[in-house]
Amino acid sequence: MSQPPRFLIVDDNTINRSLLEHLLRGYGECFFAVDGFDAINQFTELYQQGKPADVIFLDVMMPGMTGNQVLEKIRDWEMQQQVEKGVEVVMVSALRDGPDIQASLEAGARHYLTKPYKETTVYRLLDQMGFEPQKTA
Repeated sequence: MSQPPRFLIVDDNTINRSLLEHLLRGYGECFFAVDGFDAINQFTELYQQGKPADVIFLDVMMPGMTGNQVLEKIRDWEMQQQVEKGVEVVMVSALRDGPDIQASLEAGARHYLTKPYKETTVYRLLDQMGFEPQKTA
């Protein structure tokens, strides 16, 4: 990968956004959204700038629009734009029940990370997705 990956972190909780940023910043560039509407705007804006997000870390429970609803809208947008390979989506939630996880996977998520998450769990997931820490010059 020639350019560092871009991560869109979507969470209505400032502390959760900061924690993920801390874990991800050694891997690439982080962008943020505070709710579902902001997430859709950020996602489409990055795409239209020719710098689409490589991965979205998307909180499931947010006010106004759930993460699953956001994801369905993103997948619809990708289909309308005929995007060849949809963005990787990691749902992030304190919900640990099978039906909650299944609903996120059905909405189009590829991964599900439960809170509170451990540093090693996040790094293992990044490794599974093919991301490596960036070398600093």
